[in-house]
Amino acid sequence: MRLIFRSLLAAALCLLAVPVISAQTIRVSYPDARSAKPLDGRLLLLLSNDPSEDPRMQINDTQKSQQVFGMTVDG
Repeated sequence: MRLIFRSLLAAALCLLAVPVISAQTIRVSYPDARSAKPLDGRLLLLLSNDPSEDPRMQINDTQKSQQVFGMTVDG
């Protein structure tokens, strides 16, 4: 029972040590000079914490993969 209590206490202390991260907003725009009509397609946002290489080359199916988010854009 003591081991379970210590494990729960350790987990609670770890959660308290996690910094609070506020929400971020990302806005994407496309200049009218490039296309006067609305565009359709797929928007990809790639996030990486490794500056040694292009983030596109860091997306894979390993534990070290960086993050990629996508959404369909209908103009």
